[in-house]
Amino acid sequence: MPYQMLETLFSSPLMVATLECNRRLVRLRRTSERLDLKGFASLEEYYSLHLPRPLRRGRTLLLDSREALMVSDPELQQRMTESARRLFDGFDKTAVLVRTAVGKLQTNRLARQGVPQLAVFDDEAAAIAWLLG
Repeated sequence: MPYQMLETLFSSPLMVATLECNRRLVRLRRTSERLDLKGFASLEEYYSLHLPRPLRRGRTLLLDSREALMVSDPELQQRMTESARRLFDGFDKTAVLVRTAVGKLQTNRLARQGVPQLAVFDDEAAAIAWLLG
């Protein structure tokens, strides 16, 4: 694979956002830092500031959650579900990259709750091929 420049959109202890694949793909990589309600609120703030709707147009989103710890707080899960449509809105397609079967189940549940053009993968190359295809 040829060398590719990444443009960092924002970086926090919880997430790193980069622009990749000739600026066609936005990757949000969750870190292994534990996420709580306060942290999620800060992510929403970073996200709205650095990924406004005009930047999303004509791009795809890869949410790489392979390093993220499982969220077990029901209140946080509910908040994440409620925010998903707004956070993913405006991208041509969204793929979520997970490491475990449980992560796949949780994300598929989210997809059934009305997030259009969302697919779940455990293979990075397949996710990127789907997003750019």
